[in-house]
Amino acid sequence: MGCSSSRVSKSIPEQLPEEFLPMYADAKGPFWVMEADAEAPIIFAKKGPGSKDVNPPTTMLDLLRLAVEQHGEKTALRVERVDGKTPPPEQDDCKWQEWTYKQYMDDANMAARALMHMGVEQFGSVL
Repeated sequence: MGCSSSRVSKSIPEQLPEEFLPMYADAKGPFWVMEADAEAPIIFAKKGPGSKDVNPPTTMLDLLRLAVEQHGEKTALRVERVDGKTPPPEQDDCKWQEWTYKQYMDDANMAARALMHMGVEQFGSVL
């Protein structure tokens, strides 16, 4: 019953050529690390969106800085709050707290400075 347009069509995804896939066979490990100051090599595809040419290595901090440059006063984060706490889902009288990209960066920098002030070293961890 029902019309054919309501049926979900199942098709096999297109297989990408090898040059568009990460080159794990050519890579030298380690593929993962546990130490905070250890590095694992980035494995790129030879071409396409997974290649170094299209998506060069970057850090989260660089991406946040770029977002601040491009969208500084736009909303980056939004969370529901009641008296400063996350409310239960069934509560309707919630207020939204918002951060712009610039405010988000400022708060992240303040948190980093606070951790440094408390003695947390580079690559240190907080439990």
